[in-house]
Amino acid sequence: MTTAILGIIFLEMDFPSSPDDIRAVFFNNLSDFHLQKMLVEDSKFAEVGCQKSMEIKCVLEGQASKETKRSINRIKEAMEAGINPAFVGDTSTTACFYLRDSERRIVSVFKPQRVRSDSNSTIGPVRNRMMPSAGTTALRKGFSAGGEGSREIAAYLLDKMHMSGVPNTTMISLAHPLLKGHQIGSMQAYAPHFCSAEDVSSSKFSVHQVHKIALLDVRMFNTDRHAGNMLVGFKTPKAFPTARDLTKNNTTLVPIDHGFCLPEFPALGEATFEWMNWRQSHEPLHPDLLSYIRSINMDRDIACLRQVLGKNMLSTRVLLTLRVCTMWLQLAACNGLTLYQMGQFLCRPDLDGLSPLERIVKHLKVDNLVIRNADRVLSTLQPVMLKYIMHVREKAKLCQHRVHCTTPVPQPISV
Repeated sequence: MTTAILGIIFLEMDFPSSPDDIRAVFFNNLSDFHLQKMLVEDSKFAEVGCQKSMEIKCVLEGQASKETKRSINRIKEAMEAGINPAFVGDTSTTACFYLRDSERRIVSVFKPQRVRSDSNSTIGPVRNRMMPSAGTTALRKGFSAGGEGSREIAAYLLDKMHMSGVPNTTMISLAHPLLKGHQIGSMQAYAPHFCSAEDVSSSKFSVHQVHKIALLDVRMFNTDRHAGNMLVGFKTPKAFPTARDLTKNNTTLVPIDHGFCLPEFPALGEATFEWMNWRQSHEPLHPDLLSYIRSINMDRDIACLRQVLGKNMLSTRVLLTLRVCTMWLQLAACNGLTLYQMGQFLCRPDLDGLSPLERIVKHLKVDNLVIRNADRVLSTLQPVMLKYIMHVREKAKLCQHRVHCTTPVPQPISV
């Protein structure tokens, strides 16, 4: 039935010229009857669901900006008009919904928190398709179930001055007939885009666009930075853009999906940075970016996280990971390392080997210091990090010297 409905919808469409336009046209032409057929498996769900209340509100006191309040009001008006959240799909961790306004334009992306089997806040008739089974454990070491939303918000808060371009993110409570009870999760502003970085060549991206995302990933020890969660957009939007309009001067990268950042220390073995495969990561840092990195104040940022999220949302070990990686970012940047070289320190060379950071933590037995005195971890790691930086710089100079010596000297051409 669903396939037939989709076929009729697409036959009635005028196909646009970009993936983003396709999404917009798709949801503009999708009626709520069709949405129910797509989202709901139980035929009796519509009758029961109509009797339930609908509510959306920000659950973080003091973090509801004007932009967030406007988005919530637009979504609330749309739900009251019968425009339901649109189920996008599910990942390894949670379901994902598009929240739309009264004109069916996508406003935000909502990701409910994972819940336990004894919780009353679970997805209703479509729970099995949308949420992991009860008791699901994290797929990566250092992450506990249900903490992805807090990390999404932490990425937005740590993106001081909006340097990396993380979309506005907050925590909301959403009640809707499609959901059973109040669902709490992260709501991120929808970023209009043409495609993702996996769909185009990295040569379309400027050095600045790559570096602004890379510095965030290094600081937050991102274990899930693949090309699919870097959205490609335009600085100057066009009515009907095509791939030919993607140029270094007109292309932007927007980082999304930060639920797998900041693992608990010392689970530091699964960093993944797609941008390390791009030549831009080998370029030196711009002076403005260096100035920004130097201005980062860890104590101030951690105080901000605790004020917004509460003292218990991010554990001591999570915040220690942030401190260690921020210290590494600042030391490496101030000593002339490239982002590629910074990534090499955090990433494993292969599946069986340990990263340089893991080897240092294991050798110094730093994990034992966390329980007694977490502050000593930084003072213990700093001199070893500096020693590693000096080794990398000397190795780079030696390589440059060898390349220079082996380059044949051009001989004069006789006439």
